[in-house]
Amino acid sequence: MYLRKFQKSELLFNEKETKEILKFIFSGTPKAQIDEMTVTDEVRGFAQALLLEAIDASFKIGFIQSLWESTVNPTAPIKDVLLKAGKGFASHYFQHATKSDLRKIKVYELVVKALSLKFKTRLDMFINGLAKNSELPLKTPEYIIPQNTKLKLWA
Repeated sequence: MYLRKFQKSELLFNEKETKEILKFIFSGTPKAQIDEMTVTDEVRGFAQALLLEAIDASFKIGFIQSLWESTVNPTAPIKDVLLKAGKGFASHYFQHATKSDLRKIKVYELVVKALSLKFKTRLDMFINGLAKNSELPLKTPEYIIPQNTKLKLWA
């Protein structure tokens, strides 16, 4: 599976929301670096694709993991972005989430960490101005659920 590519007309999030998504996914990256980066349509598409993958993969895990024992509350700005995603993403974008699922979006910490690890280099390229119109397909990570582990869930 690869990150989805979006046309300019499909981009939902503005510069501020794009940066909130990147801060959410890449929480280990200094916020100042993300705040200072130039947000192009390519960066907007990258962030949107990461959020879409985080939501869809979390719903897939939710089907497998029936007990959600540990939850954490995200910050207010990312909650607003998640609500906008639920309203704005077309249901056909998702393989696992249904239209009714999108009314209450949940994202597992496990998914966020996997995406952060897999795409950190790509973010660094955007921050440093090195990612110029790259058409390389970006393969999504494998999500491995450790046995007997409480999964954190952003709801």
